[in-house]
Amino acid sequence: MSETSVDGYRTEISGSERSRYTITNIHVPETVTIEGAKTWDDNNNKAGSRPDKITIRLLADGKDTGKSLVLNADNKWTGSFTELDEYKNGKKVEYSISEDSVSGYKTVIKGDAKTGFTVTNTKDPVSPTYKKSPKTGDGSNMALYFWMMLISGAAMAFLLAAMKRKRRIR
Repeated sequence: MSETSVDGYRTEISGSERSRYTITNIHVPETVTIEGAKTWDDNNNKAGSRPDKITIRLLADGKDTGKSLVLNADNKWTGSFTELDEYKNGKKVEYSISEDSVSGYKTVIKGDAKTGFTVTNTKDPVSPTYKKSPKTGDGSNMALYFWMMLISGAAMAFLLAAMKRKRRIR
C-alpha cells in the first residue's frame, strides 16, 4: 500500500492486507533558516573599543521571539537562526533582527530573512569611548576671560558715564 506524497505532509501507513489500512498524513510545518553577519567599520579597531561579543535578537512580526545569537571573533561574527516556522496561523511570518546597543558605535542593519542580514557597526567619533585629546589648559580659562570682559565693559561704561557728567557740570 502506498500513497502519492502530499506537500507539507509526512505519510504513515499502518495495518495490513488482512485488516484495514490506515493512512495518516502528518503536517510538517515549513521552516526557514535566517543567516546573519556582523561587520565593523572602525579602522580595524584602532581605538581599541570594539566589544568581544555582540547579541543579535530575532523578531517575528515585530515582536521579540526570545531567540538570540551571540556573535564574536570565534564564530567569525556570523550565525543563523534555524528551523523557524515559515507560517503562523496560515500567514507568512515576517522575520527581522535587532542588535543590543553597542557603546560608541552606530548600527545599520541591511538585508532580509530570505537573503540574510548584515549588521554594520560604525565607530561614532563623538562617542565618549573614543580616545580624547590630552588637556592642554587652553580651554580651562574661559570663565576667567568672560568675567574679565564683563568687568572691563562695566568699568568702561562707568567711565563714559562719569565723563558725560563731568562735561555737564562745567
